[in-house]
Amino acid sequence: MTYPSETRKRKHEYYLAHKKRYKQQGRKRYLKNREAILAQSKEYAETHKDECLARKRRYYKKNKEKARGWVRAWHKRHPGVEQKRRKRRAAELRKETIAAYGNKCACCGEVSIEFLSIDHINGKGSIHRKKIGRKGGHNFYRWLRMNDWPKGYQVLCFNCNCAMGFFGYCPHNHRSVPDRVSI
Repeated sequence: MTYPSETRKRKHEYYLAHKKRYKQQGRKRYLKNREAILAQSKEYAETHKDECLARKRRYYKKNKEKARGWVRAWHKRHPGVEQKRRKRRAAELRKETIAAYGNKCACCGEVSIEFLSIDHINGKGSIHRKKIGRKGGHNFYRWLRMNDWPKGYQVLCFNCNCAMGFFGYCPHNHRSVPDRVSI
C-alpha cells in the first residue's frame, strides 16, 4: 500500500497493531450509546430515503450472492417465521378484499369470512385468471387491489359460488327444485 506521507503510514501500522483494542472500544461506545445511535440512524434513513435506497440497490447489484446468502442464513436461523408472515399477509389481504366487495354473501347474506369467496359476476373466472396470468387466492386478491377493486366481482359464500358454477343458479334464489339436475 502506498502512503502520501510517512506519518500516515505510521498511523496505519499503529492501527493494525492495535486493531482488536479499537474494535472493543468501539463496541463499548456503541453499547453505551445504542439508543441514541439507532435514533440518529433512523432519522438519517428517513430524511435520505432515496440515497439509502440507491445505495442498497448498488450494493445488492454488486453482491447478489452474498446478500442471498444472508437471507438464506436468516431463514435457517428462523425457521417458519417467513411462512407465518406470508400466511398473516395473505389473511389480511383476503379480509381487505372481502371488505372491499361487501363483507357478506350477495346471495344468502352469510358473513363468516371462512365461508366467503370472490365470484366473477359474469362467470368465466378461470378464463379471466388465465388471461391476467394469476391463479386464484392471494395472487388474484393482489391483482384486484392493484386495479383498485374493479367492478364485475361479488362476494359469495362457498355454497352459493359452487352452485352457480355447477348449476348456473343458486338454490337460495330458486326455491322450486328444477325437474332435472345435471351433474
